[in-house]
Amino acid sequence: MAETPKQDDIQLLDCAVNVMDQEDVESPEALADRYLQYLAFVPDSKQTWYNLGVVYLQQGNLDGAENAFSKVMDLDNTMTLAMINLGAIYFARGAYDECIKANKAALKQEPGKAVPMANLALAYLVKDEVDEAISMAKLALEVEPKYPQAHNVLAVAYETKKDAENCMLHYKEAVELGFEMHPAFVEKVERLLGGLKN
Repeated sequence: MAETPKQDDIQLLDCAVNVMDQEDVESPEALADRYLQYLAFVPDSKQTWYNLGVVYLQQGNLDGAENAFSKVMDLDNTMTLAMINLGAIYFARGAYDECIKANKAALKQEPGKAVPMANLALAYLVKDEVDEAISMAKLALEVEPKYPQAHNVLAVAYETKKDAENCMLHYKEAVELGFEMHPAFVEKVERLLGGLKN
């Protein structure tokens, strides 16, 4: 029987937080304050709510980020990036069904987007729906063949199935693409390969 992957074996979801250039000289706290001041005058600015959510997410303030991205969805329920970020927040909280729901909504808005596909794969993997995770990660790679997160999901999924060949294929690809594997997973891969040599 396959061993259920532990959350420590995998990395967190990709967030769509790369919209802002965080090389600003302002501190995140000052930036958040500036957005809040602006929102006091223009409360329906979805982009400002989104940017505030990004700052909160980068600070690790999940409650603030969830509130900001939820406000974006109240103003525009088609903003894919907000859906993806809400999914990341739900994942971080262990609310995998909500994560799946948010990423499915994002995928409905942008069917060819690899990020929600890979995020769905990761959520399915954590829920021990390994075959579903593999299918979704493969779809993400059809869209974006060099997507490290999708290769990571496949490496973990195949390790769970004790498929050493496919595990190593995707493990190597993820590492070559700059994905930093969790040390506990690296040990599992080494044990899987060691078992083949015996």
